[in-house]
Amino acid sequence: MPGISTPTPCLVTGLHLLALVVIAAAWNKIVPHPYMDEIFHIPQAQRYCEGDFWTWDPKLTTPPGLTAFVLLSWLASRKRYHLLAALGSAVAVTFRQTNIIWALFILGTALLNLSNAAERRRYDPKAAFMNSPVQVIYAITGFVRVMFTKLPTAVAMAIPYLGLLAGFSAFIKWNGGIVLGDRSNHVPIMHIVQLFYFAAFSAGMSIFAILGAVPLARLLRRINLRYWRSYTRLDLSV
Repeated sequence: MPGISTPTPCLVTGLHLLALVVIAAAWNKIVPHPYMDEIFHIPQAQRYCEGDFWTWDPKLTTPPGLTAFVLLSWLASRKRYHLLAALGSAVAVTFRQTNIIWALFILGTALLNLSNAAERRRYDPKAAFMNSPVQVIYAITGFVRVMFTKLPTAVAMAIPYLGLLAGFSAFIKWNGGIVLGDRSNHVPIMHIVQLFYFAAFSAGMSIFAILGAVPLARLLRRINLRYWRSYTRLDLSV
């Protein structure tokens, strides 16, 4: 519709950053003191800032580090440097044991990228075009068939990641569990809801890959048009 413009990426980014600042300010006002495990992590970080890298709080169960190596590993995987990606993932796992999940996630995306565009259309229909849950089953079986046609390449590519998984399994066997420090407050249990957290986070971070850039743009434009039409009707009724 002429005369109606969609929000620009800069505007959306600005609104997102503003929302983050407002939420952070409100949260810090409500909870001004260290909360939950922050009472352990903040003093440890302060020791590092003071140059003390040798004092360790036994209540902490993971070595220090961030997810930067996970992102670098994902980038290396996208560039098809899979040995480097697996090594980066190994460093990330030494920072935080649960990063092994992201290492497997990187392997999965690398396997998806083995297929060409024509093959991908057989098993990777965008969510915007899915009309039935049966299509999900077709997508999975299609992916398995494509992987079988590229089995030697897939196995060769996966070997570094499988080596990391084997090493991690050996660590768990040697350590007697995944936790390094205080195990009394870190007992592994089945947490089904965590799977939904992970799925929601992954879907949100992969929204363009799931929906496709063009269908997503059309969806946003349609929502915008509906908003303006509703606003116009409300304005005319008043």
